[in-house]
Amino acid sequence: MATPENGDVVVSIAWLEGDGVRLESLVLPVGSRLDEALGFGVARGVLSAAIVTAPGLRVAVFGRLRPPDYPLVAGDRIELLGPLQVDPKEARARRVALRRAVAGGR
Repeated sequence: MATPENGDVVVSIAWLEGDGVRLESLVLPVGSRLDEALGFGVARGVLSAAIVTAPGLRVAVFGRLRPPDYPLVAGDRIELLGPLQVDPKEARARRVALRRAVAGGR
């Protein structure tokens, strides 16, 4: 666990890696923004530059998408989200079609 010094805050960063979720702590200066946290993460070896620059990367704090200049506070969980694999509307349409097919086969 990272230990903050005076004037620092600790946040966590979560992302998918391989077949699981990786969660790391990062100590940042008070007043750090989301984009700065990602830069600190790469500079300190917590994140790889490939993850941060991946096409379609979206960044959220506690599950809500946030802009790069979003100010962070102690305890925030930054989530690195990859591109959507399926359009949510299409996924719902597929689930409905499957349920109807199963219900019709009874």
